Amino acid sequence: NRLESIMIDNLCFFSCTCQTPYPYISSTSVEPSSVQAGQPFWIGVNYTFIGWPPFTVGVAIANYSLSTSFDLRINQNNFYQIEAFFGPFVIESPGVYNYTAWGTEVKPVSGNVTVLGGAPAQPQNGILNVAVLNGLNGSLLPARITVSTPDGLALIYSDSSTLSAQLAPGQYVVKVQAFGYTWASNATVYPGQPTNLTIVIPLAEVSVEALDSALGAPGAWDVAIYGPDGAVVAQGVGVVKAQLLSKFPNGTYVPYRAVARTPFGDYERQFYASAAQVVIRVPTVPVALSVVDRASGSIAPWNVTIYGPRGAIASGVGQLYLRLVPGTYAAVVRAVLNGVAYNYSAQLAVAGASPLQIVVPTTMLSIYVEHEGAGEPAIEVLYGGRPIYSGVGARADVEVMSGLSYVVVASYGGVSNATVVTPSSPHQTVVIKLVATQTTTTTQTTTITATWTTTTTTTTTQTTTTTTTISPPPQSTTSSTSQVPGSTTTTTWPTEASVILLIVVAVVIIILLLLAGRKH
Repeated sequence: NRLESIMIDNLCFFSCTCQTPYPYISSTSVEPSSVQAGQPFWIGVNYTFIGWPPFTVGVAIANYSLSTSFDLRINQNNFYQIEAFFGPFVIESPGVYNYTAWGTEVKPVSGNVTVLGGAPAQPQNGILNVAVLNGLNGSLLPARITVSTPDGLALIYSDSSTLSAQLAPGQYVVKVQAFGYTWASNATVYPGQPTNLTIVIPLAEVSVEALDSALGAPGAWDVAIYGPDGAVVAQGVGVVKAQLLSKFPNGTYVPYRAVARTPFGDYERQFYASAAQVVIRVPTVPVALSVVDRASGSIAPWNVTIYGPRGAIASGVGQLYLRLVPGTYAAVVRAVLNGVAYNYSAQLAVAGASPLQIVVPTTMLSIYVEHEGAGEPAIEVLYGGRPIYSGVGARADVEVMSGLSYVVVASYGGVSNATVVTPSSPHQTVVIKLVATQTTTTTQTTTITATWTTTTTTTTTQTTTTTTTISPPPQSTTSSTSQVPGSTTTTTWPTEASVILLIVVAVVIIILLLLAGRKH
């Protein structure tokens, strides 16, 4: 409050003067005279009174009401005037506003204030709520949510399924990033109101199965699902189930590629996530595989390993039941004969569900010794310089591997003879004659008259195998045909083997010398 002036006449009059008995408001004013919206202003009141006891003066405008009290205790026989200013008042909106000035024992006085347009009032914020949903089941879906201005200025983001933010009224752009792609939507925020925005990501439930055709069920093979960018989006064994993005943000379907990695190679299928079930069919067929000893014609208890393009597929002993994709496979059989292990390689041509055999080219050597005397001769068979068979008798049956060279030695009564045999047929007869002769010296000599025959059998049914260099899986191959025993024919030594014969004679002489030295 401000008291501008009080006019007091210190003179004391004893004469009687006629005066108005009641106070009154003589005038009001507004400062500043030009009022702007949002700016402060004051209202002044001029109050005239007689020096009575305490009194009150006030002003009311809009939602404001201010007043003040006075207790001047001055001479009651004179008039006095005060000017009181009330405020500050602040009105935000432009317009004409009425006010009322009042006081004790006076009639109220009205006036008005014109508030001109000024700084606009700050608008009230609104609330933006964003939720990202799984289009498959309506559940919340983790994603990155970003709220930006229309010109691209990012204001707030959330790495969650939801976002809630207080924002000034206006237009905003909401972007959602999920599965490597971005969805965008416009949102309008209103003062003091919530704006709810839901963005649904289109997903689909897909099951991918690698079907083993021969088994009629999923095979135990690795299965992977690749997205359009080549990245793995799901993987498993046999069957893979996954929720996949079904459509791009522009509404087109998303292509996928499913791959089953098998011992026979990769099998794949392309599909869209709109398909609920995807089957990768691996065209296997049932195969019964037997390892046959050619010399005996029976299934042999030998280990066999089957190799595909990615290495070993299966292994077993004697007879195997397999599921293979039609094609060519390598097989390695570990045949054990007379304590010697041989690795025999073959190729298997699988065309359908039919039995297959691997016929190992063995030979049964029937060794006969012709000698003079009633005793039993000794027979020894060597391979690679090491004995694989030793026995006593005029006859011995020894199973060996065809195509390899063996030395057969017979001895009796100080007489020895040897021959080199390279068998090729299932059965082969070797005859060794031991003939002792005397000379004029005490040195005993031996006449070498070794002979041998080769028996070849034929039959109406043949099984073709392929022999390869042993280095699993085999690389280079040489073909040979195995046959089942049948009729017998006799062949002679080839005329072009004269050089070989000389080598054989030399080997025999060395062996005889070694045997003679052993006896001495």
